[in-house]
Parts: sequence; structure tokens; C-alpha cells
Amino acid sequence: MKRRIASLCLLGLASCSNGAEQTAVNVTIIGGRPVLSDPDRGPVNPATAALLGATAQGMVGLDAAGQVVPGLAERWIVTDDGLSLIFRIKRAKWADGRNVTSEDVAAELRRLQGSANRVAPYLAGLEKISSMTGRVIEIRLSSPQPRLLELLAQPEAAVTRKAIGAGPLRLVSSKGGVFRLRQWQEETSSGEDVVALQGADAARAVGRYALGGAHLVGGGTFADLGLARAAKRPASELRFDPANGLFGFVIASASPFLGSAEVRSALSMTLDREKLLKSFNVPGWRQAVSIIPAQMELPTPPAAQDWLALDVDDRLSRAAGLIASWRARNGDVPVLKVAVPKGPGGRLLYASIAADWARLGVRLQMVTSGPSDLRLIDEVAPQASASWYLARLSCARVKPCSGKGEEALRAAFAAPDMQQQAKKLGEADAAYAVDTPFIPIATPLRWSLVSSDLAGWRPNSFAVHPVDRLKAVKN
Repeated sequence: MKRRIASLCLLGLASCSNGAEQTAVNVTIIGGRPVLSDPDRGPVNPATAALLGATAQGMVGLDAAGQVVPGLAERWIVTDDGLSLIFRIKRAKWADGRNVTSEDVAAELRRLQGSANRVAPYLAGLEKISSMTGRVIEIRLSSPQPRLLELLAQPEAAVTRKAIGAGPLRLVSSKGGVFRLRQWQEETSSGEDVVALQGADAARAVGRYALGGAHLVGGGTFADLGLARAAKRPASELRFDPANGLFGFVIASASPFLGSAEVRSALSMTLDREKLLKSFNVPGWRQAVSIIPAQMELPTPPAAQDWLALDVDDRLSRAAGLIASWRARNGDVPVLKVAVPKGPGGRLLYASIAADWARLGVRLQMVTSGPSDLRLIDEVAPQASASWYLARLSCARVKPCSGKGEEALRAAFAAPDMQQQAKKLGEADAAYAVDTPFIPIATPLRWSLVSSDLAGWRPNSFAVHPVDRLKAVKN
């Protein structure tokens, strides 16, 4: 075993500096290297999000099952009208030894609200954030947000002070892109309590795992699933999250062709989603034919496309008619540039939609960078709320969009109670279904390679796996 670990170290496939490394929980996240960065300045890569969630707590956090649990706030209450959340901050210290105060936390939450943080666009309903005493914070809302805690539990919502967090793990060292983390209270804890976290591209991450240099590879998507399967690990080690979110195409150009809601509807109804998902052979992967995957806080189930009542042949006939009508009015259909990620999954996705849309006489060109006409969104929802799906596709985020839907969405965010809010969200959803600003395909696919020597990993709908909850075990 020691000889094998030494070989992995020489190959750069394990983070090794001494014997204690053999008992570390070695985690590799697919994507760029983790860095100590401020998420309020813009999106962070998955490895950085994992590092942030390990070294800095939010008001609340997520456990291994994706349930909201205490973070910096040891407890909280929600007032009866749903318009006020009151948190009591636990006794904690920043990494520099200073006490965490409610004013520190309130100031950072106010900074988050107006920042470029991934969750910031969905915090518009936070009316006022106040420090009431040394350990109490109140968040006043302009309208009820029953799923707000899920947003505040995301790793990017972790509270930092000048880029310094307050645990649950402490950064011990960082060398060669490997971040070594230790339990917060134990300055001199043994190697058994250490997490070694790093990032890598999918091929290197899977290779590291196959050679025994990682207990966990996380952050896998549909694009690189083929690489995980090529490693030929036991089927029990390839794990999938039941993630919810958006996986489909938005319009990325001012093309008159794609500017037509009828054309977008034709493209959507022609997709053979069942065939595409079968080609990936992932048990439980769900196709999507609407923006919102479930009723959630809507007053009725999500608005259904009228073409769902048609059989496959009738859908194709109707879609072909819509494209022919556009062509008669406007001339030739342009070749569409479709942006998909690099990797075997990206090529498989492109081949499937190209074959489907060729039946309409629509030709495609695959691009992995640069300008495109259609761009894939592959995002896990940070909260189980219909409002997130609609806001993600609002006029502030995508073009073309639904003007009528946007008006109803703004009214929903201003509604004084949940009943009126649900009504307006339903109106927005119905308008989005008519205007088709998004071509849904499926739910996001997220996979991990999980060693039998690792405890504490559980699948969840947010595809977030806190590294501080992982333990290396011997079988």
C-alpha cells in the first residue's frame, strides 16, 4: 500500500507530503483549481465553492442529505406573516481569532444582496437586514419567501470577513493546488481529521480515482459521464444526485428565426427527449417539458404545452408546418450555431438534437466557445421554488423573454401574502409557456465517484456535498 501511494504521489495523482496523508479524505472536484476568492465578485467554480463551504459558514448550511441545518445561526424563527426571520448567532470566531458579531454578519449579508454572487439575483425581496443585539439579526422581507433558507444555505452564501471565514474547517496549508483542511477546534489534530481538496479536469480526476488517489470525485456532469464509465469502477461507486434545475437551451443571438415564439415551440416539440436520455443510460434521469419541474408554490401544476396531447407524428407535422410558415414569410432558415460543452456527453447531446431538428430542415453547427445562437443552460436550482425558475429566465437574464410573464413575476415578488404571490407566479408561468423563452430537455445530471472507503456522502437535490461531513473508513 505504501509503495502504491508513493507511486501516485510521483504521478501527481495524490496529494502526499508525509505518512499522515494516507488517512486524509482526498477529494477532487471536476473543474478549475480551488482558490480563496470572494463569491460576491462573481461566479466561482465547483472546487472553490466546496472550499468556501468548508472554511466559511453561512447563516445556515446543508447537511449531507441536502437539508437545511444551523450554521452561524444556532437557531431562528419566522414570524406568522412570513415577513421577518430572526436569527440568533452562535458564539464563533473568525480565522484570525476575533469574535463573530451580528453586525459583522449583517454587514456581509447586505454586501451579498447587491453583489455579483450567484444567489444575489434571487434576494431582491430582502427589504432590510438589521443587527438587533450582539448576537441577533433580523431579516425583513417585502413578500414571503418560504424557501429563503435554502438560498442562504448555498456555499456561495457563506459569510466571510475580508475573505476570512469561521469554519467548520480551518485551512492548514495550500500547495500545488491542494488545500489541506482540519477541524476548526483542533489546531494540532491528526491526519485522520484532514481533508485534502483539489480540482482537476474530468480525465485527470477520474484517473486519480481509478488509481486509488481519491476517495471522492465530485462535480461530474452529462458532458463527462463517459469518462467515469470508462474507468470501469464498480457500478455502486458511480452515484447520481436527484438534482432539480434547468437543463436546456436559451436564445443567445438576435436571430429573427429564433426570435419567433412559434419557431421556438416547434423546436421544443420536435425533440425526442426519451431517446436522448436513454442514450445516456442513467437510471432516474428525468426529461423536462416545462420550465418548472413540479407544482411547488404554484396554485396549480406547471403550465403544460398544448402539443403534449399530440402523438409523435402529429407533433412533427405541426412543427414542420410552423417552420414552413416562417420560411414562406422570411426566406431560408439559417444554420444555427449550438453551444454545448466539450466532452463525450456534449457530442452525444448535439448529435441527438441535430438529428431531431434535421427532420424540420433545420441545420446546426456545434461550437464549444465563441458566439452561438443557442446556448445550453445546465444549472442546479439553489432552492425548491417556482420563483427561482421564472426569475432565472426573466428579461434581466435572457432574451427573448416574456413581457407579460415579467410583469406577473414582478407582481409576485411584491405580493404581501403567499396566496397572492402564488396566483401571480401561476400567471407568470402560463405566460412563459406561451412565449417559450427556454427549450427544456431534462433535469440537470450530476454524478460523483464515491469510494467504499468513504462515509458521509449522500445524494441530494442540490448536488452539494459538504466535505466537512466526509470521513475515511477502512473496510
